[in-house]
Amino acid sequence: MRVGILTSALGGGGAERQSLIWARTCVERGHEVTAISLWNHAHIAVDRSDLRLIEIPKHGASDLARIAWRLRKLERELDVLVAFEPYLAFCCALAHLRIPWMLVTGKVPNQLAVDSGIPMRAYRWAFDRATLASAPSRGMIDSHLQTGLRPNKPWALIPNVTDPAAFVERDGPGSGILFVGRLATVKNPVLAIEAAAAVPAPLTLLGEGELQGEVEAALAARGEGPAVEILPFSGQPWSAYASHRVLVVSSHYESFGNVIVEALAAGTPVVSVDCDFGPREIIGEATYSTLTESSPEAIAGGLREVLERPYSEAEATECHEIASRYRPEAVSPLIVEAVEGLRN
Repeated sequence: MRVGILTSALGGGGAERQSLIWARTCVERGHEVTAISLWNHAHIAVDRSDLRLIEIPKHGASDLARIAWRLRKLERELDVLVAFEPYLAFCCALAHLRIPWMLVTGKVPNQLAVDSGIPMRAYRWAFDRATLASAPSRGMIDSHLQTGLRPNKPWALIPNVTDPAAFVERDGPGSGILFVGRLATVKNPVLAIEAAAAVPAPLTLLGEGELQGEVEAALAARGEGPAVEILPFSGQPWSAYASHRVLVVSSHYESFGNVIVEALAAGTPVVSVDCDFGPREIIGEATYSTLTESSPEAIAGGLREVLERPYSEAEATECHEIASRYRPEAVSPLIVEAVEGLRN
């Protein structure tokens, strides 16, 4: 089958990384895969003998019509198409594709119009034209249904796939608290800083973003206390997970929670705010990882509990067992079923 993977970029983080995983999964299944990206592929390490790569670069106000036109031209070379994120699904709908196509989304519905400037009624129109849609958590699916965003077939629950490289060996219990994520409002890094100060315990912030100045101001305002280190995100954070005792997640929402699974893969437990949507679905039943209220005191209590207990084999086993649910071999059958089912 000729499968198209439509994405803003092939590789990187978030949806972009998942698009590459889906492309590789389809190649391994024996399908002929064309990856269609809005950004140049030159910096992406892919085996170009397995993937046909096509670029539709973004230019400005004419993007929607131009992307739709290119997709309509390309559809004669494809049997099915998978679009990552709603903006590109809207492009597919504008193209009036005659081949089956699906949307893979991790975007929170109430942010769609804000992020793209496309009205919600237009997204409802686009979703109605999708053959199928998938999201990485049940909470995300429910939020779309409540907003009236429905494809032709029932939503598919397909969790994000965790990179096998995340399953690293630990050299001891690790020390200190780790935060991994963009320094952005949705990730709420200042709350993580306040919680670490309330423990008190050293904190490493692994990430960059528009709140860098606000984060630095919060650090300056807190005065003396355990060390806080800010490091850029390298794209290969595996050793950082393994060298820390606990991961803290302070987000306002997480459509899935990639960092949670990555930390667990390294045997590192997680203390997360019980936010929408993903954390409670990943660690809601865990013994050694904890969900808390969104306050410095509540998060600090969860962190303190982890930091003060001895690291155990049972703790490591639970972390690995939860993370293993999201290995490629566990999720790939769901991807294959969705893609191949588009033609049925």
